[in-house]
Amino acid sequence: MTLRGETKVHYKMFKSGKKWVVAGIAVAAMVPMMMAPTVLAPLAPVRAASDGSTDKSATGLLNHYFANASWGADIMTTAVSDGAFVDATANGYGSVTIGSPNYVQAIDKAGLRLTIDGDTWTVGPRDSSKNVALNSVVNAVGLPSGSVLANPTDVGNMMSVLAYLEGVPLNSMNGGSGLISGFPYTLISGGEMTMTNNVPFSGSAIGGYSAIAAGNVTLTNNNSAPTGNVLVTDGGKLTGTGALPDAVANGINKYQFTTDSIVGKEQALKSASTAIVNKIVGDNTAAVAATAGHSEIDLDFSKAKANDNTYVFTVDATQLGNLNNDFVFTNTNAYDGYSNVLINVTGGSGATMTVPAMRNTPAGVD
Repeated sequence: MTLRGETKVHYKMFKSGKKWVVAGIAVAAMVPMMMAPTVLAPLAPVRAASDGSTDKSATGLLNHYFANASWGADIMTTAVSDGAFVDATANGYGSVTIGSPNYVQAIDKAGLRLTIDGDTWTVGPRDSSKNVALNSVVNAVGLPSGSVLANPTDVGNMMSVLAYLEGVPLNSMNGGSGLISGFPYTLISGGEMTMTNNVPFSGSAIGGYSAIAAGNVTLTNNNSAPTGNVLVTDGGKLTGTGALPDAVANGINKYQFTTDSIVGKEQALKSASTAIVNKIVGDNTAAVAATAGHSEIDLDFSKAKANDNTYVFTVDATQLGNLNNDFVFTNTNAYDGYSNVLINVTGGSGATMTVPAMRNTPAGVD
């Protein structure tokens, strides 16, 4: 996963109970991001842009986008009447490719609107009836409450936050925009996302959701539907260029939209996670120097100490540029047999991250 933005992303891996948890946390100052949601009020009928000589009636759109599908005439008539299909290209028609009139029909039946503007397509709600209440969704996925996040170092609250991070493999808490490529895990993001490499939100669903993302979600070269529901927050829409992906039509009922904002909730989670890491790490850490070009990062138990039943290894990944490396435990006979292990990865703005393999793991650490 590559996260692109104005902030430095630090990746933390820690063990809660008997399971590993990886979280991305920014500890450097970040540029504040403000996302003003667009209020979804009932909309007036949309009139397609036209240069006066382009026929953007249902018949004209059918002939342009589906020249060999005269059977779709009724579908197009209904969709245009419902405001579900609009060509907003200023001069002439758009250049987006749409596989079938059935794609337009699926979007229409979902209560959404497909808008074409040149080579760009967008899909979003056409009225406020599709606005989902964000709080009900974050409760379903288990995001800790505001009161818990406000006091994260309280023992009970800390356990709640760690349990949540354990259950949701990837939280992008820094805002901005980011790219997800080949990372099939449940995603909750405080920023816009671009999905690539045929992995459009294929993570296991938690509370019925594979992903929650703030702002527009760009889909490129995606040809499979999401595993669970995908909630696009902050007034965002699905968008892309060129061809409308099959997944948009085939999985359209799994995409949901809200004008509510997830950004503040993710920023609160970031602050809470940072406070927890600082409390756990403190002076209880063994520095580990990662070296560019080496595929293994050694974690030496003989150089670590277990304070508060936790071993902490801090890995400076500045020289790596990515985390395509294995963590290898050494001198495992020095492990006490019961304490947790936290791997605190720092450095590497804009780094590429994969979940590293754990090798030579001592008994009691899983």
